[in-house]
Amino acid sequence: MRVYDIDDPTQHLLVDGCSAFGNLDKFGTGNAMSYSRKYAFLNLLNLKTGIKDEDGYEPKPFEDSTEQSVEEPTYMDDTIDVEAIMDAFTNTKSLKDFESVNEQYKNDIQFLIKNNLSAYKQVYNAAGVHKTKLENNKGQ
Repeated sequence: MRVYDIDDPTQHLLVDGCSAFGNLDKFGTGNAMSYSRKYAFLNLLNLKTGIKDEDGYEPKPFEDSTEQSVEEPTYMDDTIDVEAIMDAFTNTKSLKDFESVNEQYKNDIQFLIKNNLSAYKQVYNAAGVHKTKLENNKGQ
């Protein structure tokens, strides 16, 4: 982009091109070109626009975005104590104990697979995470 001096049209400043990827729609290239042209002029002439989104003129600290983890509710089943099964798996100290609990609750787990898939998935996920921890600790 060239900016010519009004008093002497032979004099000009050359601002090397800017590029950006805009939206991936039919207006994306035009948006990117307009945006880059705007900021090239603002930087060239060291201007402030007065718009609140000034880049770095009045920085605001980031908001604390620590999210509180929400514990997933246990999907209850009238005939099987899902929480007890999950506790049994997560309280095991070795892979041998884990396999023993798996064998102990085998019929209950089969029942959940057929009749309460949400409860089964919850047990499966909790047991899977704990089994991975046990496997990782085994190598140490």
